[in-house]
Amino acid sequence: MNEKRTPAWSIAASYAVVSILWIVLTELARAFLITDPELRDAIFRYRGWVFGTISILIVYWIARRQILETSIREQAASARNEAASQELATEREGRGRAELALAASTRELNTLNFALNQAAIVAATDARGKITFVNDNFCRISKYTREELLGQDHRIINSGRHTKAFFSQLWTDIQSGKVWHGQICNRAKDGSIYWVDTTIIPFRNDSGEIYQFMAIRHDITERKLAEEKLNEKESLARLGEMAAIVAHEVKNPLAGISGALQILATRFPEASRERQVCHEIVNRADSLARRLGDMLVFARPRTPARNAIPVKELVGGVLRQVSSDPAFKSVEIHPVLEDIVLNVDASMVSEVILNLMLNAVQAMNGSGKIEVRAKSGESGSGIIEIEDSGPGVPPHLQVDIFKPFVTTKSQGTGLGLAVARRVAIDHGGDLRLAPSPGRGARFIMELPAIL
Repeated sequence: MNEKRTPAWSIAASYAVVSILWIVLTELARAFLITDPELRDAIFRYRGWVFGTISILIVYWIARRQILETSIREQAASARNEAASQELATEREGRGRAELALAASTRELNTLNFALNQAAIVAATDARGKITFVNDNFCRISKYTREELLGQDHRIINSGRHTKAFFSQLWTDIQSGKVWHGQICNRAKDGSIYWVDTTIIPFRNDSGEIYQFMAIRHDITERKLAEEKLNEKESLARLGEMAAIVAHEVKNPLAGISGALQILATRFPEASRERQVCHEIVNRADSLARRLGDMLVFARPRTPARNAIPVKELVGGVLRQVSSDPAFKSVEIHPVLEDIVLNVDASMVSEVILNLMLNAVQAMNGSGKIEVRAKSGESGSGIIEIEDSGPGVPPHLQVDIFKPFVTTKSQGTGLGLAVARRVAIDHGGDLRLAPSPGRGARFIMELPAIL
């Protein structure tokens, strides 16, 4: 309410004007209008009293008006103050409710975030696929630090297991706004493989454009390993049945044929074509016998007969064996062996080391360098590493390299590495393919040691 106040100077001026008018009018009336001397004297005598009375009335009117105006202003100010107080109280009450709601939402969001971080592997990327956020579980399973992951794309953990068409279809689906769900095999920084059940959710802005992808994953490595073991057992059962038949129907007759050919070869001159043909047939028969042997070993593994054996003695025996093998003629072998003692079956582990070195020679086409290292591992284990300078294992085979019948060679059963890993596992250890600083392959075998 906006009240107008009468200025003090206006009131004073009005009073002065009235006073002057009164004096002037009374003088005029006494001088010109009233002829009776007594009446003129009476007017002169009483005009002060009349003026005083009129002045009192004017002052009373002015004071009353000022009091009224002040009262109205005070009431208006009081009303405004009360309205402002009510508005402020309402605003404070609303702000309090908003703060409580915000605090409750924040607590709920923090609770959901904590639960999600405990149960899932979470990552976010921008529209181009660059990683903008990873939680602690992502760092833990990938073995990369947060700084190493941010700004990269998910190719940093690509295992090579999936085809380009697989990821192309995935990218097409999420760019079209679809939620993608599936299982992905990834590779950690240390070369280990892990499986995740993955859901990728696209997010759109107010313009309908995708600005972010959120990937929520769950570790299913143990489940996949259990499935692989189950499949392996089924394969072993079938292989065992077949191996028994082969051993009975093929291996024994094959040994007889090989022996007969060796006798027959002695009846021909040493440089004759016939003798060379006999030796070639014997070599092929021996190769077939070895493959049958691999099948029998893999299908019917024996329990290791463990003994304490120094790693230098174990590896040294294999190195002496390969030193007379023509296949290693153009190969440099560099052993770096610590003084550790393994608790293993020497013959079984020696076969594994020999098999890994033969694979390395074949991968290098008979020329290159092989490094054999032995050192102490964690939790009382011994580590034997065999690394070559060959082309390495192709990415699409790195995950399946230890599965039965998977091979990089044009000839072979694909059982050598499967048997080697089985031997390591039967000893309570493991055999894995690890990233190599160079181009070649690096196999790491972990075995029990005696401290």
